[in-house]
Amino acid sequence: MKYWQLASGDQTRDYSEVFLNFGIASLGPGNPGPLSEKTIVIYKEKKEYDKIKWIQQVEEGDRIILRSGQRIIQAVGEVVLYNNSVYNYSNCFNDVDGWDLQHFVKVKWKQISKEYEHNKMTRTTMEGLHNKEVIQDVEMEWDRYGFIQDKYNITEPDEEGKVEYYHIEEALINSGFRIQDAENTTNTINRVEKLAKWYRYNLPKIAATEHEIRTFLVVPFLQALGWSPQIIGIETRYGNRKMDIVLFRKPDRVTPYILIETKRMYEGYAGAINQIKRYIKELHELKNLTLFIVTDGLRFWLYNKTEENWKAKAYMNFRNKRKKYSAYPYCEGVLGFIQLLKPYQE
Repeated sequence: MKYWQLASGDQTRDYSEVFLNFGIASLGPGNPGPLSEKTIVIYKEKKEYDKIKWIQQVEEGDRIILRSGQRIIQAVGEVVLYNNSVYNYSNCFNDVDGWDLQHFVKVKWKQISKEYEHNKMTRTTMEGLHNKEVIQDVEMEWDRYGFIQDKYNITEPDEEGKVEYYHIEEALINSGFRIQDAENTTNTINRVEKLAKWYRYNLPKIAATEHEIRTFLVVPFLQALGWSPQIIGIETRYGNRKMDIVLFRKPDRVTPYILIETKRMYEGYAGAINQIKRYIKELHELKNLTLFIVTDGLRFWLYNKTEENWKAKAYMNFRNKRKKYSAYPYCEGVLGFIQLLKPYQE
């Protein structure tokens, strides 16, 4: 039996929820396809093979430590067979917060957690673990914990789940939009998507700023959905905090309805979500908010509050428009997101 360490993400993103919900340990990139003699050549040409090669070296019965940073153990799991194989590949994980993480092994996780005062693990995404102190700590705790149950089954994305522009147009018309307004909305989304892709691929060294993303991607999308400038607050200040975008219920701008935090393109959302929750908790003017969004102009996360708990309600990725995203079966997809984002009505 070997020990492995796997990062749950980086400073701005956390995949641990997906890993634990599905009972997997996953790596990417994965879009060139399952690892084979042919695709390994492609991965090496892209200089990406070293990121994922470890997944084929894992064996049944090995233990994987899911870590955050170099000091925190989030969970520990035992590798098991899936479809009579250790290494597996599934497009269920082709969009995990915008990243392709299709290479996986099935894992029975235990909620063993520990935080060290000093770095005990490495920064590499995945590699063997050889720190004797960490291994000893895990083995001392192993029998005290039971395996947690998988919440969701691994399912391949349904081809019928793809969302085309005419799907969006039909959904808007069916919800009461005038035909010309629905057409304008889908045309705007198309333009926003093209510009977002241009930022992503034509400016690799000078990435779009948060201000550009907000001005040229997010606000045009909001306006196409019916949000007028009178109810869109840009850099609205509450106390000593400045909010990127606040959507109000009415033009008097007294009652905030949705808070939107914009991030640089392809930054993770985890830190921004915690930041918004803190703002809502601390600032009196935001205490009644029940909706917030984090976006980089391509990916949109919408969270809503029920009682005292914030939960992801919808996820949308303009580069991969779907009715549902397999990695997030509890979330609405593109069509549901757009319906939830329509302006407030009495």
